[in-house]
Amino acid sequence: MPCQGIPTPITRADLDRIERVVNKASGDIAAALGHYFEELEERIDRLESRLHIIAVVVFRIQIAALNQCGIVIRPHFVLRVAPVAADVP
Repeated sequence: MPCQGIPTPITRADLDRIERVVNKASGDIAAALGHYFEELEERIDRLESRLHIIAVVVFRIQIAALNQCGIVIRPHFVLRVAPVAADVP
């Protein structure tokens, strides 16, 4: 039994065990981070779709309000609303 306060040397087997634990943990962490970022990207995509729909609705309300005031506005382009991915069966 080694004396207290005197460190024992680290063997190659100890280093191999430490390396395996670190490699296994890093793989798990990388997989968890990858999954998290995929979910985050999907949520951002859904939010962007919803924001686009809101912008189109606001734009149409503004045009309708101006038309009611006698200011006729006819947009030179057509705004189309794509269905939100989560809403499509």
